[in-house]
Amino acid sequence: MAAPVSLCHVACCANRAGGGVVSWGRGGLLAFGSCHDVVLYDPAARRTAAALRGHAGRVNCVRWVRRRDRVSETELISGGSDKQLILWEWNGTGTWNNQPVKSTPLKGHTEAVCAVDVVCQSDEPALNLLIASAASDSTVRIWSWHGSEAKCIEILQFGNGFVMDVCLSFLPGSNVPVLACGGDDCKISLFIQQNGQNKNSGGEPIQTLTNQNSSCNGISKVDGIRGWYNPEERKGEKEFLTSIETDRIPRVRVGEVGGNTLGFFDCQFSPDGSMIIAHAFHGALHLWKQATVNKKEWTPEVVISGHFNSVEDVKWDPEGEFIISVGSDQTTRLFAPWKRNEETEVTWHEIARPQVHGYDMRCLAMVGRFQFVSGADEKVLRVFRAPKNFIENFSNITGMPMEKLCSQQSSDLPEGATVPALGLSNKAVFEGDMAVQQSEDEESFNKISNQYPEIYFQPVILTGPVFTCCAYTDKNTAIHSRIIWSCDWTPDSKYFITGSRDKKVIIWGQCDLSVTTEGNMLDSIKPCSTVLDAKDSVTAVSISRVLTPDGRYIVAVGLENGKIILYTWKQSGQEPALADWTTRVEITNSELSEESAIEEPPLNLLEGCPLQFGLEKLLQIPPARS
Repeated sequence: MAAPVSLCHVACCANRAGGGVVSWGRGGLLAFGSCHDVVLYDPAARRTAAALRGHAGRVNCVRWVRRRDRVSETELISGGSDKQLILWEWNGTGTWNNQPVKSTPLKGHTEAVCAVDVVCQSDEPALNLLIASAASDSTVRIWSWHGSEAKCIEILQFGNGFVMDVCLSFLPGSNVPVLACGGDDCKISLFIQQNGQNKNSGGEPIQTLTNQNSSCNGISKVDGIRGWYNPEERKGEKEFLTSIETDRIPRVRVGEVGGNTLGFFDCQFSPDGSMIIAHAFHGALHLWKQATVNKKEWTPEVVISGHFNSVEDVKWDPEGEFIISVGSDQTTRLFAPWKRNEETEVTWHEIARPQVHGYDMRCLAMVGRFQFVSGADEKVLRVFRAPKNFIENFSNITGMPMEKLCSQQSSDLPEGATVPALGLSNKAVFEGDMAVQQSEDEESFNKISNQYPEIYFQPVILTGPVFTCCAYTDKNTAIHSRIIWSCDWTPDSKYFITGSRDKKVIIWGQCDLSVTTEGNMLDSIKPCSTVLDAKDSVTAVSISRVLTPDGRYIVAVGLENGKIILYTWKQSGQEPALADWTTRVEITNSELSEESAIEEPPLNLLEGCPLQFGLEKLLQIPPARS
């Protein structure tokens, strides 16, 4: 029986695009824009429900479509830098990740969409929506959606100004829509719809709200409109509007003291008011939950995390139990499974950030179970190894025994690491070291030997011809016609695979070992496979460390359009044959096709999205069943 491919983890964070990029639905799902995707995350289950891909640019704003009967939402709308809106519709059965989601684009803006809001105008089963969107083209467009048809019914011009946020509601006791637009001119403009059009639609609102600040700065800038207070939820109270301004100081705070110096873009309550989600400047999400006994106490919770810029390289550890990634956000991150005694399901999380650098990270290589080498734009390679206290914490989180983790580790592991004053890197701390060391003067820390101790960064001195060229291709013998973006070795080191922008995948090696003699190695290395046409530029190739039961190599090919295709390959004769390749799985747009099944051993796949997205996905193929 074929084993289905499943998505077991997504590592990502919210875009740095203001407060409108995150929206919490009544059904408990948190929707946020992450690069070109709209990610749906379940904070209660600590899992990603779906990743919706349709935008060609960064997603800047997301809103759930809240119906008047207060049921869980089945539609949401998003806007992006690709100048369009997308309305996502789900059939309401099952879960988002295994059901088809319909997407409908709304095009009309000439610049990036930065804010959106939507209201239902009736309780009918068929959608009857009023949508307001603001863009960098200094306009606010009003859209009408009825049934399955959408059209722009009005355009509000704001001259040379920009609208930072929009919010729709209804006048109390009526079905008359009212629109609030918060702009960079320190004003909130109100519009009311009459006879299908907004009153004074030539750009003049019916009323303008300003806030006179007591400080010398005058009127504060309106960064966002939090929303209309719904009087239906609390009878006897009037409807009012709340907004976000840059000079407001909160009376109650949650967060890390001294951290997040760049602040938060936005925060939201969960539908039941028991949790708070905050969106930090760099895209990280922070979650706090209200204590059940002491209602004034809020404790931090585990939430999804990942790189906030492009993922440049990812690697499994030698045992295949955790992964490390580097990105152009200048960080190195470690992801591992979290095993809890009270829960049977294992979830993956970011558990460490071994390196926070001053340059964009570019490459990574594992040189041991808890050792890696990383390279950055500064053209320097750095070697890191984990101290003993990290391995102990890793054991507690993953449930792996210390004896197994330290079986291959040397006995001279440091207990921990500290950053010395004016230092640029960690310094090892061994058992017996003094807790408080005598401080050295500033001049001594200017020496590179003190900033990068040899215990962590040991120089490699090459003497003599360590490497020799055994094979190469030139303009006359080359098969690839464009840049080679990725390559990998088979686990037995017999074959070498390359993937190129020319859409070709080729496996190289000593195809006929019987004619190989010492001295003619260069002539014996040649293509052992036919040219595999991937139909799109190949950005990543990887060969599984596990072979199929009949000895075939499992090859994963990542394409520029976001697809991942799994092939199997085995040399059948002296000459390459097209039949040596077989296609087993095709994964596209974060959803699995109907043929997404494979009769293979257990396998973990890591999908990195270099140069385009800050998104990592971990896919799993469970053992085949008889």
